[in-house]
Amino acid sequence: FNEEDEKLFFLTDLDSANGTFINGERLAPDERRQLDDMDSIRLGPVVKLQFFNASGFFDFLSMYRRIRRPS
Repeated sequence: FNEEDEKLFFLTDLDSANGTFINGERLAPDERRQLDDMDSIRLGPVVKLQFFNASGFFDFLSMYRRIRRPS
C-alpha cells in the first residue's frame, strides 16, 4: 500500500427524515463527519453499513482467508 490508498472519507446528513448515524450517534442536519476505519454507519432504521479504510478492509478479509493483503 502507498499513501494514495489512505484517503479521507466524510459522511454528511442532508437533513434526512430518518437520520444518519455513525457508531450509534445521530449526525445533526448538514453535519459533516470524517469516517474512521471500522465505523458503523446506519441510514434510517434499516440500512446498516460498515466502513473500512484500504488496509482495514484487507485485514478484515484476511480473517476469512479469502484474499491476502498485497505486498
